[in-house]
Amino acid sequence: MKKLINNFSLVILGLLVATSVGASEFTGNLQTGIDTGINGVVMSVPVATPIAGTYTTRQDIVLSAPDATSIHYTFDGTVPNCESATYYTGAPIPVDQSLTIKALSCYANDIHSSVASFTYVINSPVVAPPPSGGGGGGGGGGGGRGRHTEARRNAGKEEGRGKEEGKGGDRT
Repeated sequence: MKKLINNFSLVILGLLVATSVGASEFTGNLQTGIDTGINGVVMSVPVATPIAGTYTTRQDIVLSAPDATSIHYTFDGTVPNCESATYYTGAPIPVDQSLTIKALSCYANDIHSSVASFTYVINSPVVAPPPSGGGGGGGGGGGGRGRHTEARRNAGKEEGRGKEEGKGGDRT
């Protein structure tokens, strides 16, 4: 009798293991058998990559919204709608100065998501000017009081003294 119960326990345990493995590998649609009458599209708000924030260099923004027929956006402060002229084509949006992008995803039958707002702040790093190498060379000797002018004046006096001395010696 003990052997029969042990065998029976092994069969039950085997079924439980087989059932749990099969359930974890399930793929496809799951139907509960309950008709709720609810049908429709799962909408998603647009997502921006890279995420909104503060950066020091230009950012190329990519917008996405799964299953949307289009994404419309603005960056002039107005709220976009599905008839807005500016719609996302898939090409990155270059952002090289601070701005806010407002976007919504559009679906068939005039259905749209709520508006998402993405603010990008671009703080370009302040570049220090290169060293100047000193205060410059100054101008020419405009006032006559410079070092060279004084030297010329002194040289002239010495020349004159030499001539005076020479004149006196030549008179003999």
